[in-house]
Amino acid sequence: MTRRLFASLLFLLTFAAALPAADSAKAENVVVVTLDGFRWQDFFEGADETLVDDKLGGAKDGPGLKKRYWRDTTAARREALMPFFWGTIAKQGQIFGNSTRKSLATSTNGLKFSYPGYSELFCGVADPRINSNGKRENPNLSVFEYLNKRPGFQGKVEVVGTWDVFDSIFRTQTSGVPVHVGWKPIKAEKLTDREKTLNEAMEMLPRYWPDNAYDVFTFGAAHSAIERRKPRVLYIALGETDEWAHGRRYDLYLDAAHKADKFLAEFWADLQRDPQYKDKTALLITTDHGRGKTRVDWTDHGKGVTGAEFIWMAAMGVGVPAAGEREGVLTTQNQIAATVASLVGEDFLTASPEAAKPLAFAVTTATTGVKMPEIIGHRGASFDAPENTVAAMKLAWEQNADASELDTYLTKDGKAVVIHDATTKRVAGVDLKVADHTLAELHALDVGKWKGEKFTGEKLPTLEEMLATVAPGKKVYVEVKCGPEIVPELDRLLKASGLKPEQTPVIAFNANVIAAVKKARPDVPAYWLASLKPAKGKQPPTAEELIEKAKSVNADGLDLSGEESLDATFAKKVKDAGLKLYVWTVNDAAVAKRLAPYVEGITTDRPAWLRNQLK
Repeated sequence: MTRRLFASLLFLLTFAAALPAADSAKAENVVVVTLDGFRWQDFFEGADETLVDDKLGGAKDGPGLKKRYWRDTTAARREALMPFFWGTIAKQGQIFGNSTRKSLATSTNGLKFSYPGYSELFCGVADPRINSNGKRENPNLSVFEYLNKRPGFQGKVEVVGTWDVFDSIFRTQTSGVPVHVGWKPIKAEKLTDREKTLNEAMEMLPRYWPDNAYDVFTFGAAHSAIERRKPRVLYIALGETDEWAHGRRYDLYLDAAHKADKFLAEFWADLQRDPQYKDKTALLITTDHGRGKTRVDWTDHGKGVTGAEFIWMAAMGVGVPAAGEREGVLTTQNQIAATVASLVGEDFLTASPEAAKPLAFAVTTATTGVKMPEIIGHRGASFDAPENTVAAMKLAWEQNADASELDTYLTKDGKAVVIHDATTKRVAGVDLKVADHTLAELHALDVGKWKGEKFTGEKLPTLEEMLATVAPGKKVYVEVKCGPEIVPELDRLLKASGLKPEQTPVIAFNANVIAAVKKARPDVPAYWLASLKPAKGKQPPTAEELIEKAKSVNADGLDLSGEESLDATFAKKVKDAGLKLYVWTVNDAAVAKRLAPYVEGITTDRPAWLRNQLK
C-alpha cells in the first residue's frame, strides 16, 4: 500500500468517525403521536393573549386561563403550556416548523383537513382522491400496513385513537393492523382496575362528539397496548385539540394540549422503565393540519383558510441526535411515513416509491455553519413565473424564498397595484399609464400570457392581494416606484394585512419616499435603494456618501447593486454605521458566493437555484 493511499484511507476513516452516529442508529420500537389540528403558533409561542377572553377565544374563565398559561416571554409561555415538549424533547431531540427560525413544515395536499392530512402523513403522498372525511377505505398503502408485513413486526403494529374514521384511513379490514378508535371500550378476558374504570366512565359520560371520543380513553388504550401486547410500532391519535378549537373554546383547546403533553411525559417515563422499550425507542409527534392565523379564523381549517397548511414536527429517542429547534430546514408532511419506517431500520420507499423521503435528523457542520443570507425573490420567482403576479409570489414561497420583493404604483383612483414599469405595455401588451387609469381598468389586463400559455389569465394584482400570500415567518419587500403620495395608502394596507412590521420592509430609490415612510411608520424597516454602477462621466457613489444620505432620511439600511466595488471593506463601513446591507439583483452564483458573507440578504430571480448554489 502506498503512503498516499494509506493517508487517504486514514482521512476517510477519521472523517466518518467524526460524523454523528445517532442518526444512523436503529430503534427497535417507534411511538407516533398526533395532536389533531394543534396550531404551530400555539406550539411555538404558547398562549395567544388576544384569545384568552370570552369573546374571541370563548374562554369561560379568562383570568384562570391566563394564570395557567400566560407568561411574559414566548419561551416561558410555551413551556407553561407544554413542559415536556420544551423541557425534555427540545433538549434531547429535534423540533421542526418554527417559521421564526426559517424552518417551515407544511402539508402538501392543499385541502388542509383531517383525512387528507392523515393519509399524507402515513402514506407519504398527497392523493387527490382523498377529498373528504367520509368513511371510505383508503386506496393507499400506509407505513403501518407496510411494517405489519415486515419480518419481526408482524402482529406488532397497533393504532389507538379518538376518531372513528381511522378504521377507513388504515383500511382495517384488509391491512391486518388492529385499530382501536372512537367510543370502543377496552376488551380483554380480565380487565385491570384502570381499564374497568375507563370503560365505566365511557358508558356514563355524554358523547359530546359522536365520532370522536375524549383523549383520556385513548390515553388508556395506549397504556393497555403497551402493558398487554408490547407492540413495536404504536400510533396514538389524539383529537380534542381540534374539536375544542372548532367549538371556539380556546381554554379547553389549550387544556387539551397541556393534558396531551402530561400524558406524553408519563407515557415516555413508563417506556423507560420497561426493558423492551428503555433506550430502544424513538418518539415522533406531529399534527394533521394547522388552523387559521387570525383571531377570527383560528377555529377553522380547510382549503380556503390561509395558513392552515403550516404544521410542526418533533422527534426524540434512538436515531434522533439532540439538536433542539432546527433552523433553515424545510420539511413536509409527506415525509413522516418514510421517517417512521427508517427509525426502525426499514425502507418504506421500496414498497411505495412515490412517497417522500424521510426527515434528515443528522446535524453536521454543513447545516450549522455560517448563516446563509436571506434569499429574496425578485418580483417573486420571476425566472419561472410572470413577474409581480400572485403566481410568481406563491412560487417564491414554494421555492423556499425567505422573502419576496415586489413593485407598486398608485392608480388614478388611489389604489396600490403591483407592477414594475410606469406603463403596462411590456407585461400586458397594452400601453396604459398606471397613474392615468383606475384599478378596474388595470385589473382587467392579462399580465401572465407573455411568460407562457400556462399563465394566461394572471391579472395585474393589487398590493393587498400580494400581501395576503405572505406565509408565516416570511417577508415581502415593498418597492415604491412612485412618490411619497402613496404612503397613506401603503400605511393603511400594511396595517390591514395583519403582518408584523418586520415582515413588510419598504424599499425605494426615491429617498423622499424613505423619509416619508419612516415619518409615518417608524416601526417599519425602510432601505434606500442605490446603484453602484458607474454613470456616464461620473464615478459610482462611495460608501461614505451613501451612508450619509441614508442617515439623512432615517433609513435602516442600504440595498445596493452587486458590483465589484461592494467588497468586505465597503460592507464593514456600512455595518459600522449601524445600517443593514442588502444586494440586488444577483443571478450569478460566483457573485452571490462573493457577497454572501457581507450582506443580510440577496435578491434574485431564482430563489431555489440560488439557495442550492450557496449551500
